[in-house]
Amino acid sequence: SGKTALGIVFYVDNSHQHGWAVHPEYQGTTIWGDSQIDIPGLANFRKFCDAIQDTDGYTNTSIIRDCGDASTFPAAWAVDFENGWYLPAAGQFRQLYGYIPEINRSLNIVGGEPFLLSPDWLVWTSTECDGANAWDISYLGSEGHIKKGNHSFHVRAVRSF
Repeated sequence: SGKTALGIVFYVDNSHQHGWAVHPEYQGTTIWGDSQIDIPGLANFRKFCDAIQDTDGYTNTSIIRDCGDASTFPAAWAVDFENGWYLPAAGQFRQLYGYIPEINRSLNIVGGEPFLLSPDWLVWTSTECDGANAWDISYLGSEGHIKKGNHSFHVRAVRSF
């Protein structure tokens, strides 16, 4: 009572001291960014089984933001990076996906925006497939890589603790 939830925890590591929380609200809908730039220093994952091994969205978002501005890579700039929020990596969002019913119940309690379970409701990850494509995941669990500059998908920030 009288407090505002900053995020909903969806993963805690074996130390029980660190983990990830998802932002209670969406950060908008936008394109991922310039599909002519293969971002230097950002690993490319051509297979989803490899992409879901990527769990470092914070570093990914930092690399993306260092390579351009909000007009070049709007998805990475839609998050409040200065306060610890970042675009989740494919592996982080895949982990989150496994807890969407529980997360939605918590979001309803704190007045957040629940995840809509629809194949048309897609979210960007910070995981790059190649210079032209980035990975997206639907809230029904399907995944794909798609042109970074041709489609507007949702952005939902994650924060480490």
